[in-house]
Amino acid sequence: MTQNDKPEGKAGIGKWLAVSLAANLFLAGIVAGTFLVGPPFRGGPPPRPPMQMMVMEASGKLSPEGLQKLQDFADEFEDNFRKTLASMDSQRESIRVALLREPFDAAEFSRALDDMHVHFTQSRTQINQRFSDVVSSLSPADRKRLATVRFP
Repeated sequence: MTQNDKPEGKAGIGKWLAVSLAANLFLAGIVAGTFLVGPPFRGGPPPRPPMQMMVMEASGKLSPEGLQKLQDFADEFEDNFRKTLASMDSQRESIRVALLREPFDAAEFSRALDDMHVHFTQSRTQINQRFSDVVSSLSPADRKRLATVRFP
């Protein structure tokens, strides 16, 4: 046995026990904190709505008038989209009822899903038409600059 192979004795074991205890307490604190408080803070503000991100990217590229039209549409879009999602509650309830019905009626369930899809698609079509109207009202130069902006 060489000098390096000798056990460190009671003092060496004590060091390793202290390190192990510290590591275990650290991990226990992370686990307890996650359960009691929630996941660790990820930093930064919550993400902006997609249309607002487009407006931010268009800022400095479009004329002030064009940017204002885009901002007005983004505000309108976010408002309408929230209302659309809220109005879909009746469709969600129809889906829930169809899922709980005994005996299960696959046709009723399929109709409920289709109704939700139609409602959402109609709303999206209206939003797209409004956006088209806004873009049509922009100057040719603003439309060219808007083409360089990422769409949501």
